Amino acid sequence: MRAQGMSDHMIWMLSRVYEGQSGEVCGKWRASRNCPISSGVKQGCVLSLRLFFAVLQWTERLDARRSI
Repeated sequence: MRAQGMSDHMIWMLSRVYEGQSGEVCGKWRASRNCPISSGVKQGCVLSLRLFFAVLQWTERLDARRSI
């Protein structure tokens, strides 16, 4: 994100949004215990698409450098 011109403050704010996530799996009769989520983006978050494209652009640039 920094390589795409995002400020350190914005990166810090995004990391706080995603910090401490947990989830549970709901079955037919009960739900599992909460488990930590250490990767991925929040479902329905308006920033998810932007973060996805930032990573996609980063990997494309890496691939282009390797092709040269």
